[in-house]
Amino acid sequence: MGGGERQLLPEFHRKRCSAGALIRDESGRLLLVKPAYRNEWLLPGGIVEADEDPLTALRREVLEEVGLKANVRRLWCVDYLPANAELGEALHFLFECATVPNALASAVEPRDPEIIDIRWMILDDALPLLPASIARRLKTPPGYLLADGIPQVRFCHPDEANHTMVGNPTCTPGDAP
Repeated sequence: MGGGERQLLPEFHRKRCSAGALIRDESGRLLLVKPAYRNEWLLPGGIVEADEDPLTALRREVLEEVGLKANVRRLWCVDYLPANAELGEALHFLFECATVPNALASAVEPRDPEIIDIRWMILDDALPLLPASIARRLKTPPGYLLADGIPQVRFCHPDEANHTMVGNPTCTPGDAP
């Protein structure tokens, strides 16, 4: 990095980053976690720490929260969240993970004191329990850059196999969310 760029560093804006895991069991149910510090349920995951990439953060958080090794299949979406009265702007990375066998799913339990409960739920039952931003991500086909939950740009190749929304197996690559 040149001297001129280094002088500009204090002026660069910083964004919060977080990573979430879309984990399903063999029955198609989503894994939700209930943090002690929030009213809503969440997907496993959390804040990307300094000098940590989103994928590493996801794997660390899932292991800490529920004791699972996140076997990531693909990046589902990246969602830009504008600043609000409480928090600055953020980028959220949602990763789809490999299906968890039902026998293993039934043994999953909270491992972190900040997680007070877990549930495996079908999408329609899970959506009302989740913050609106997460619900919008789950209703969007994979492979999009979102802005506050609204698809902006597709980032995966349209011929990629298995393009389905979580709750809509009939979605095809050309379908609009």
